[in-house]
Amino acid sequence: KMAPFYMLCLAALMAATGASRDVVNFNYAWRYHYGPSPDGGIGPGGQCVYQQTFTGNRSCTNMYQNPNRFSPGDCATACCYNPNCYVWTQEDRHCYHGGSDAICNPSTTASSAGGIRTTIPTPKTSFAYSQESVDDSQWDIVDAPHDFVIEHGEFSPEADFKHGSLVRNVSWYRKHFKLPSDWQGSNIYIHFEAIFHYAQIWINGDYVQAHTCGYTGFTVRLDNVSTLKYGDEPNVVIVRADASYGSGHWFEGGGLYRPVHLVRADPVHIVHDGLYVSSETINGAVPVSAEVENLSDDIAQAMVQFQLLDHGGSVLATQNTTAASVGKQDINMFETQLDVSKLSIWSIQSPSLYTVRAQVIVQGAVVDQDHALTGFRTMTWSGQSGFALNNKSFDFRGFSNHNSLTGVGVAMADRLNLFRIQSLRALGGNIWRMSHNPYRESIYDLMAATGVMIWDENRDYGLEYVFEMHEMVKRDRNKVAIVVWSHCNEYECEQPDGNTSLAYSAVTRALDRSRPLAANGPAYPAALDVQGFSHSGVKTFVNFHKSYPDKPSVLSECCSCTSQRDPSGSRIITSCLQQQNSPGLLPYVTGSLGVWTLTDYYGEPAGTFPSISSSFGQFDLGMFPKPHAYWYRINWLSMMSDSDAGRPNTTAFDMVRVQDVLIHNGSSSSGIHTVSSTNVTEVFVDGISKGKRSGSKGETVDWATSCDCHFTVKADVQCHGLKQIKGANSVDACKQACCNTSDCSIYQYSPTDDSCWIGSYDPSNCHPGDKYTWEGEACPAALDDISNITAVAYNDDGEAVAKHQVIKPGVGVALKLYIDAPSPTTATGDKLVLDGEDTAAISVALVDERGRLVTSEAHNVTFSVSGPGRLIGTGNGDHEALHFPKASTVATYIGWARAFVQVSEDCVSLQRDLINQIDVESNARTHVVPPSGQCDTSDIVVTVVSTGLQGDKISVAVSTSLSDSPLEVALGTTPLSGYTYLDDFQG
Repeated sequence: KMAPFYMLCLAALMAATGASRDVVNFNYAWRYHYGPSPDGGIGPGGQCVYQQTFTGNRSCTNMYQNPNRFSPGDCATACCYNPNCYVWTQEDRHCYHGGSDAICNPSTTASSAGGIRTTIPTPKTSFAYSQESVDDSQWDIVDAPHDFVIEHGEFSPEADFKHGSLVRNVSWYRKHFKLPSDWQGSNIYIHFEAIFHYAQIWINGDYVQAHTCGYTGFTVRLDNVSTLKYGDEPNVVIVRADASYGSGHWFEGGGLYRPVHLVRADPVHIVHDGLYVSSETINGAVPVSAEVENLSDDIAQAMVQFQLLDHGGSVLATQNTTAASVGKQDINMFETQLDVSKLSIWSIQSPSLYTVRAQVIVQGAVVDQDHALTGFRTMTWSGQSGFALNNKSFDFRGFSNHNSLTGVGVAMADRLNLFRIQSLRALGGNIWRMSHNPYRESIYDLMAATGVMIWDENRDYGLEYVFEMHEMVKRDRNKVAIVVWSHCNEYECEQPDGNTSLAYSAVTRALDRSRPLAANGPAYPAALDVQGFSHSGVKTFVNFHKSYPDKPSVLSECCSCTSQRDPSGSRIITSCLQQQNSPGLLPYVTGSLGVWTLTDYYGEPAGTFPSISSSFGQFDLGMFPKPHAYWYRINWLSMMSDSDAGRPNTTAFDMVRVQDVLIHNGSSSSGIHTVSSTNVTEVFVDGISKGKRSGSKGETVDWATSCDCHFTVKADVQCHGLKQIKGANSVDACKQACCNTSDCSIYQYSPTDDSCWIGSYDPSNCHPGDKYTWEGEACPAALDDISNITAVAYNDDGEAVAKHQVIKPGVGVALKLYIDAPSPTTATGDKLVLDGEDTAAISVALVDERGRLVTSEAHNVTFSVSGPGRLIGTGNGDHEALHFPKASTVATYIGWARAFVQVSEDCVSLQRDLINQIDVESNARTHVVPPSGQCDTSDIVVTVVSTGLQGDKISVAVSTSLSDSPLEVALGTTPLSGYTYLDDFQG
């Protein structure tokens, strides 16, 4: 078997002769304290002080738009941390900051909240908890990635509802570590992939630095810290993370929510993210470069050797740069080209990947090396025909995302991200929008391995934040799946002039000229190569194309159509999906890449408290699919031609789905709805045919039945999709017209213009706010007397090619456990890797005596775990569930509940002996097994129980082989075979 890519990439850092780079897992054994230090709260001085505050009519000039902060509190705290901000105002969800030249005066029109400070305090860099001598022995011990907001898990109606009504705060982390004596004289640094939000770092009590962006990584150099100790003397790194405010209008978590690495390199080394490999081939070659830094006191004569490796580790090409000197305490760029003309290209159907290794050679010895996992392809953009990959044109079909799930928040393991990626592919998606920020580094490799393209998006937008765009592009430019860079999203794209856009484009093109620049909003068009539009109609694109016929455009965000799995609510939202996706079908528009969203997420709830999560997703917060997910699976995948270069690599199939559920103790109000990939569908109710419907391919069909004039609900808000009846000029006449029509279940009469409208009742098409007055009634389809619904799809030859059945269940008597990841049914593998972080997604179903899902009962279920694993979170997808996310007990919701189980051993990280040598409190939470030790490879056993119900038990297999890692599994899932999660799902 070929060596895993993951293993190759890590082993590459260990293989050089002479000094080599050490990259040590630094995730384990962090001491953690929730809340601020006793002598300091939020803000740079431990508090935010404004000499003047105001609410009401006030207008300020010389202000600039700050990133999209919806709450006044977040706007004020962001200003507090900004050393150039003297004034803040919040107007209509927009946050504005101003410098010392800002002027605020009373106004008769502008309504805002705000604050003014006359002096900027010096940031506080010494706290009680930042001292080296603090006794932290009673603090909790946690591992990164760690989301302290979800860990604390307090919901409050007083907290910001845009952030899921979860209480935000400041928290502290302290990690005690030793450095090997032979590391003296090396370059040593800690790399944090990200900390949310405002991070301050101390080493042995000495303040080192701060980092302002919660979505970009940063390094903390250690070897130049005067108090750093080697050998048996311990050090302590201290982190203060202020997540009491955010940069977005959704749940963003807090703390060390991404991985942490400790790195030792030779004084002459490639700087972090200094290796660049272009993915865009030019005449069969790609440019490569490496930034080499010399931290020694002598001039170094160096060269860089670039090697191209295949999946098996064989060297396919080698190219040396010209030798050059690197001055002491200086950086030099080494550049050349690699011949890739004979390699397989990267595409949606066949995402071929390679490793490029760069070795720094000084006096004939390799002193440092770095690597990049990448692939090679060509792409073109046109204002007339859109996008082409490797000279094959196709439309984008994709989803926007936010990065949280029930129970785990934003601390998302790779296996869970792979679960989400494969589910996107199963809906026909070919692109993932990183909204509205760069993500964890490893997810980009997972998408490259599965053939999913990426729209990579910067978070903070303004001249003072240009470096964040620089950091994102420099980190991600080797990722072959990225096809576009995005400046910003919606509101924060609004700046007073084009200078911000021009600056962002300039720093991007200095690092990577192979990808276009775009924005999901009104950024300065002259600075962009591709214009994205958010929630815009056909007319917007038509007008833009007339004005800019040569500039490509794309529907970069659309379709904020809300629903939940609850059968008593709006489950069928097809008309919204169709209408809002329609601009992406224009011939000169590059498709629809940003359907909002793939999954629900904490924050942006559809209602008021206790609603704490969004309702936009195709999957809910627990990764359970909603009915309209099948509309995308059929329209974007089943009905898509195999010849479409943008279609995920799966076998052809037909599909039909009944989108409703039957319940044993009442009636569902959603009626009977089906969606099919074929032109002809037939529905059977209790074995009796309701007839066939033709011409319904890809459409949701409402199999309405007559009310027999027995209307049960008012219909006094406008309902769309009805037919006007001429001559019915009164309420009674309109009602009678409906009674005389066999499939009519709603009538609406408007006295405003004496119009009558009748048709099939679908509550999801009824919305308040119309200027007309409506009088009418409707009758929801009663399903309480129905035992089963069967839908059959027929091809053009009249052959039955797909079938789906919904059966009315009895009362709940038992629980049934499933492993959703790792599982072949979600193309996420079949084992967890004992790497200290890998996480399984376990689901439990409430079933009747025949194993049929029971959706109408809610039962508290309790999970327990034995073996080399631990329970790290639970949930159920209910947007109003206020249960503690880390509790072992959770209620079922519409028949389902979710548990997340993490491995508790590390048997695969390289240099585990070194991890144990470095971590003073090694094995305090995760058992890091030395190479000579014995790993517990027994199954992780998950048990679920509930009072009055038969419980269940399931075993999760574990592995010590990186061949079972999420990346290796991802590489083996083209084509996407075996994914049956959606098809098997009940509810």
